[in-house]
Amino acid sequence: MELICSLRDSLNHGQACIAGTRIFVQSGIYDKFLAKLTESAKAIKMGDPFSPDTAQGPLVSKTQFDVRRLLVLC
Repeated sequence: MELICSLRDSLNHGQACIAGTRIFVQSGIYDKFLAKLTESAKAIKMGDPFSPDTAQGPLVSKTQFDVRRLLVLC
């Protein structure tokens, strides 16, 4: 489940309006879910989009970068 959620929000790299901005999680599993999601997100390789081991290249614009940064900081 955690892999599906982390991939769902990273596959389009912020270039499509289908990316979710919220995940609703039952309170009883919240801490475990957050730990697994964090682990999955940290494992995503960012870098050169032409490198075969890169999963996340650059965002389309500074605006998209700023939006993603605000979502992380909230």
